[in-house]
Parts: sequence; C-alpha cells; structure tokens
Amino acid sequence: MTLRVIKIVSFLGATRLIGLFNQELNVIYDGSCKFCVSTVNRFRRIIRSDMICFTDSHDEFTIKNEFPALLSRDLDSAMYVIERNGRIYSGFFAVRRLFLGTPFILLAFLLYLPGLSGIGTHLYNWFACHRRDLSCARA
Repeated sequence: MTLRVIKIVSFLGATRLIGLFNQELNVIYDGSCKFCVSTVNRFRRIIRSDMICFTDSHDEFTIKNEFPALLSRDLDSAMYVIERNGRIYSGFFAVRRLFLGTPFILLAFLLYLPGLSGIGTHLYNWFACHRRDLSCARA
C-alpha cells in the first residue's frame, strides 16, 4: 500500500513539474542595462521563442496593459517572471523559474537545493545593485 501511495505522489509531482516546463512565461527585464539586454539576446537564441516572451521594463504601455500587477513594484530593482496563471517571481526566484523552461534545467534543479535560496537571493541582490558598476552601462 505504501509503495502505491509513493508512486501516485511521484506521478503527481512529475506531472506538476512537466507543467512547469511547458508553461508560457513573460520575463520583464531592464532594457537599459547592456548586461541584461545581452543576456536576453542569448536566451532568445537558445530557447523556443513561443514559450518565453521578453518585455523591457521601460515599456510603460505594455507593463500597464498586460502586467498591471507589476505597476506597484520597483521594476528597476529586479527582473520578473510571470506565469500564465498570474504567479509572479522576482529576482533570484525569477532566474530560477526561468531556467526551468530552458535547456539549463540542470542548473535550475541545483538552484533548488536547500540553502541556495538565501545565498542566491543575496548574490542576485548584490549584482542587481552593482550591475551598472560592473561594465553594465546603460544601453
């Protein structure tokens, strides 16, 4: 009986995980940062374009009309990933969620290891604050 329950739970977990891979994502990024723009361009070459849509955070019209939930957020402080169901991820968690839908899936799984959320958040926040000092001048 226990083995049967484990199989069902494993199947449900796998089904949910597969759903994460096949979900359309919207990525909101800083289009005035050279590093951010070059990273987005690399992602566009690697991933299926119909699954991930990239939007410059400075595109006020699109943000206001398509992503009104972001209007109260500081879009210059972090990148955002929005799932089709409306769930919003920011900063390190946005990067981690984005990797789940790309060929970098192994890296995504590593980012889910215990303790890495705290370290990843700290590193992401530091880099986000200093990205323009690290040769990421405005585009």
